[in-house]
Amino acid sequence: MEPGDGGRCLRHRAHPRRVRVLPALPVAHGAHVGGEVVSRPLVVAHRCGSGVAPENTLAALRTAVREGADAVEVDVLPSRDGHPVVHHDDRLSRTAGIDAAVWEVDLADLRALDVGRWFAPGFEGERIPTLEDVVAALPAGVRLVADFKHGEERFPGFAARVADIVRPLGRRYATVSIQHAFALDLASRVPGALALLTFRRPPATDEEVKQLRELPPGAGLAMAMRALSAAVLVAAAETSRPVYVFTPNRPAELRVALTVGADAVITDHVAVAVELRGQLARGERG
Repeated sequence: MEPGDGGRCLRHRAHPRRVRVLPALPVAHGAHVGGEVVSRPLVVAHRCGSGVAPENTLAALRTAVREGADAVEVDVLPSRDGHPVVHHDDRLSRTAGIDAAVWEVDLADLRALDVGRWFAPGFEGERIPTLEDVVAALPAGVRLVADFKHGEERFPGFAARVADIVRPLGRRYATVSIQHAFALDLASRVPGALALLTFRRPPATDEEVKQLRELPPGAGLAMAMRALSAAVLVAAAETSRPVYVFTPNRPAELRVALTVGADAVITDHVAVAVELRGQLARGERG
């Protein structure tokens, strides 16, 4: 690729010498989707926007919304008594200093934990929110992406409980999971919802690219930055699958993610991504 041509060069893992140059696509503002005016690519606050506030807290959610996030991404686990709560790690040691798994603690006790103190002074007293808390706090028009590391084989009946909570969001809701069957099942319980299937590495063979094309209708792709390739993006475009990219945080990564043709960018730094998206839409180099 020649310097200054505005393209993005992505290598096909199955054929290392085969390189496809994708043009840097313009950022489209004001597109109409289902009657809603949205910006593209969507900027999604990773763990509610963990770059500036304690991850997966209502403080982070409020900050992300103020900074212009189109959606917030949260991680969901069950409490011991079955309530969907928002926390990334299986265990509570990093955020709350408790040597226990989330699902080993009842909701009332989880609510008593301080998950803000570890992050920075001024966030003491932040609590683990329930999924219901997050849905209630979402402003109109802001979307929710819920990530699940575990499926029904570990927590039977969990999908039904989550679906009851997020069903009112409809098209504003997406489930993302490395457990593909779980993501598809949960999304099917929420009319209008999107299932995003997580991939952490690029397809290594043409057969794996073919499998991407043959995923169930309506399934989207949640691709790690390192998993992006020309083959993935072409396959997604040709099968009308949305692509969400995680988790670009450095400006150079964000620029690639915002211009390569993805539908959404999941990042810790919402304000930076929103500003860069605006610069790109205006034709500025930034």
